[in-house]
Amino acid sequence: MNKTIRPTKVLDYYDGVLVFTAKDAAGRQYIGSIIDSDNGIDRYLVKGAAPERIKDLEEGRIDLRRLLLENPSAPWYLTYDGNAPDQPLELRPQDGPLAATDFLPADGYFIADADAELPPRRIEKWLPINEIYTEAVDVNGQQYIGIHHSENPTEREYAVIPASGVALYEFKAGSISLRKLLLSHPTKEWYTTRIRSDSTLIVLGRQPTPITEGCANLLAGDYYVGSAVPPPEVAPSPA
Repeated sequence: MNKTIRPTKVLDYYDGVLVFTAKDAAGRQYIGSIIDSDNGIDRYLVKGAAPERIKDLEEGRIDLRRLLLENPSAPWYLTYDGNAPDQPLELRPQDGPLAATDFLPADGYFIADADAELPPRRIEKWLPINEIYTEAVDVNGQQYIGIHHSENPTEREYAVIPASGVALYEFKAGSISLRKLLLSHPTKEWYTTRIRSDSTLIVLGRQPTPITEGCANLLAGDYYVGSAVPPPEVAPSPA
């Protein structure tokens, strides 16, 4: 019989449980992170974590991806549902290194953010403009510009920045530069996300720095949607 855990706390919730903590019958602690949703059933990555590291996650000293990648030889699991915190969950052991999968959350997915009142955001529409730029809309109707900057065989990574609708339209038409577009939204926040090849669920991990710091290289030049010169790579802010 597979091991079971009982959820103890929901750390992030947005249209469903995104991240939760749990304990097994022996009192060992675990962290669960959503992978995807299919027909109302949520699938989660689950891995054991020391209590002090879970506290670091809750207080914003470490991001979720970094915590899950600690102790690479430790077992990891998949489980399903998790939207009822009072119900036990069956853990299904997995083979191979977790780092080689596409189940991990994006870099910069911080649970606690002193500057943020909202949990990580879930994208509803992902509309490619070209190979570099993508227009996105979240479930609340907020628009974004996504800038592709790295990929591997299973996923593409983007920097994602809120943008005003008018400025996004002008950028797609080639009338304004990327710099002007990025500065068109008053909050100056930005996110990173990984688009997985087998999942339509897109969750944005908020970065701890404003775009004037974290995306300074994108603001340094005048890059246009039709330009033959792509913008420089964006590196997520360190945890």
